[in-house]
Amino acid sequence: SPPYTLALATKMAEVAERAGLDLLHVHYALPHAISGILAREMSDGNGVRLKVVTTLHGTDITIVGQDRSYLPITRWGIEQSDAVTAVSRYLTEMTFRELGVRRKVETIPNFVDPKRYTPDGASSYARTLVREGEAAIVHVSNFRPVKRIGDVLKVFDRIRRKIPARLLLIGDGPQRSLAERLARDLGFEDRATFLGNVVAIETVLPVGKLLLLPSDVESFGLAALEAMACGVPVIGTSAGGLPEVVEDGA
Repeated sequence: SPPYTLALATKMAEVAERAGLDLLHVHYALPHAISGILAREMSDGNGVRLKVVTTLHGTDITIVGQDRSYLPITRWGIEQSDAVTAVSRYLTEMTFRELGVRRKVETIPNFVDPKRYTPDGASSYARTLVREGEAAIVHVSNFRPVKRIGDVLKVFDRIRRKIPARLLLIGDGPQRSLAERLARDLGFEDRATFLGNVVAIETVLPVGKLLLLPSDVESFGLAALEAMACGVPVIGTSAGGLPEVVEDGA
């Protein structure tokens, strides 16, 4: 089968021609901006001038940080896009500094639908997760090292020694088994509920009393915005784009 980037470019061009599209909005420079630009060039040969708008979320900088050989093609994908946005001022500045991009990048923050994310939107199932009198402490992540899941559990261990509390962990990833083991080692396995990936997260967040987000870095921190929209206060690190979302002391 053809490489994903080429197969995607072909499909983009086909869909654009069939639907009469004027614009492709792609997320991430690698690989989607590259595919979009290839689709634009293919469509241009058919007399159609597509525009490609690329939104950066931070993974591109992470990839280049891990392997500098990706720098030229990442930068090319960004600079050849017709317009580029980034989800935080922090990420915009990092794009200039780390990738050497010289074109305009506009900051457009992530957002949530306030009709979906509300303080009174908890489902009946979510309410069964917390016993009466317990404070629900919530963490949402992909369980990767950058999320510092070990610190989440250690903070909760201190909380539950002071007040009745339950830890709700939403998401999945490579350090989930480590987190489950640490909960057992710290003696609160019965107070930690691992929910895995939750499709309608807005139906669970409102039962929380606090969201913990001690990440090493966040390009934006969408989980924090979702929690606050549901009326849940957030404690997070002053790292990356998170201070643009969570106002200290507010």
